[in-house]
Amino acid sequence: MSVQWNDKSHNNELLKRLSQNMIKAMMFSEGEVKKAISRGNVDGKNPSSPGEPPKVVTGTLRSSIDIEISRDNLGVSGFVGVRKGAAEDYGLFLELGTHKMAARPFLRPTIAKHKRKILRMIAGKR
Repeated sequence: MSVQWNDKSHNNELLKRLSQNMIKAMMFSEGEVKKAISRGNVDGKNPSSPGEPPKVVTGTLRSSIDIEISRDNLGVSGFVGVRKGAAEDYGLFLELGTHKMAARPFLRPTIAKHKRKILRMIAGKR
């Protein structure tokens, strides 16, 4: 009896499944981050309090939340955050605060809140 192990084929299939799982997990994460900042403040007169996620005034920050997935021979990486553009600096200032403004974090707390579910999704568990 002989057993043949096709390591390359196995690794390719594993990376394919992991990529699919990562996409699902990052899409879920993106949706949760957008929910966290989808509290209205249309006239801008009722801003969020320090420590709370920012409220929507124009929607620029919310529309700038995006995901990115990268894959190489070593594995799969996922990113959710503010993509480069008009809201990039603004999002960073809100997340971390500045010397003039207390933080209004929205990314880290949302990911931390859903960390267990995100990790289960990446692992392919429900």
